[in-house]
Amino acid sequence: MLEIFYDEIILEALTGKVDCYMFYNMVFNTDLEGIKYISNVGNENLIIPTLVIRNKKEFDLLLTEYLAKALEFYDTDSFCEEIQNDFHMKAKTIMTLLFSNATMEDFQNPCAYLRRRIDFFDNKLDDKKFNSEILKSTVSASIKKGQINMETPYKLETVLTNEDDKAILPTIYFGISKDTAYIYSIQNKIVKEKSTFDKIVNRLLYKVNDGFDTKKDTYEEYGIGNLKDITPSFLYTANILLSMLKEYGINHIEVPSFLVERWNAKELYISYKEAKLKDVPDKIELITELRNEHERIQSNLTEKLLRVFRRLDFHHTGVSVKYLPFDPESSMVLDITEEDECSNQLLNETFKSNKMVR
Repeated sequence: MLEIFYDEIILEALTGKVDCYMFYNMVFNTDLEGIKYISNVGNENLIIPTLVIRNKKEFDLLLTEYLAKALEFYDTDSFCEEIQNDFHMKAKTIMTLLFSNATMEDFQNPCAYLRRRIDFFDNKLDDKKFNSEILKSTVSASIKKGQINMETPYKLETVLTNEDDKAILPTIYFGISKDTAYIYSIQNKIVKEKSTFDKIVNRLLYKVNDGFDTKKDTYEEYGIGNLKDITPSFLYTANILLSMLKEYGINHIEVPSFLVERWNAKELYISYKEAKLKDVPDKIELITELRNEHERIQSNLTEKLLRVFRRLDFHHTGVSVKYLPFDPESSMVLDITEEDECSNQLLNETFKSNKMVR
């Protein structure tokens, strides 16, 4: 297993492509106890991290433990059909995707990162279910296993139901290590056709704006620092997760703002696309458009996620943003305190509910 990592993944990552039957766009340098492996991929838009392995023996033990846990956790159908019976490629896929979720700091301290990722497999939260008078529905927040290509092993799925119908809210990918929760992303599920109940719920969720001046705190006034530009369903589901974490005694939260290899994967794709378009007359315009779109989406995803938690800080006296990204590290850091007052009735209803499904 370790030979796969050192003889294949590290060397292939220098080229920007790791072969796991299907290719993953990934690039990083490695400093193995002072021996340096440096990528020669020429692309000024890449941000190439260096995996710094200071203690190979410790790193190897942790990587082996992580791989064993992952092989046990992920079902066979998590892998593409062609490698489901291929131990070599399954192990290689797991170790490759492990680093697609690393921050710049994680590359600098991979042993701490591996300990955290190992902890992520041991979910500590119970499902939560309660009735919401404001949303006129039963709220069911359930912890489910995620797919191997997502940021974390577990995710929170929230569904609102009434007598006749249901509405599916965004999914949150998170992990818990010791006394800290790490929240990586909030993602909408694609619904082809919204039901009448979906539309009712969407309207009711705008009640998260009660107690907030949507006319004053705008993009025009505060730019990307504004707190208005949030999606109500994102704010509501994040509020549910924080309430669950608080009930379990997890009062420290980190929100990674930038996963460098996910950025690089898209940039490498654009570079490969550029090479294929070498004889196309409008190549420069097409590539510029792709790159601008990539930057716009990354900026939107990052700012939107961080704005959700800053907005919860605004409404809750017991939710406090301690550090913004890159002050000093690339994650937002929040604390949850025991005493809390909330300026929003809908968020308060969720946060104070303690009816748990055991």
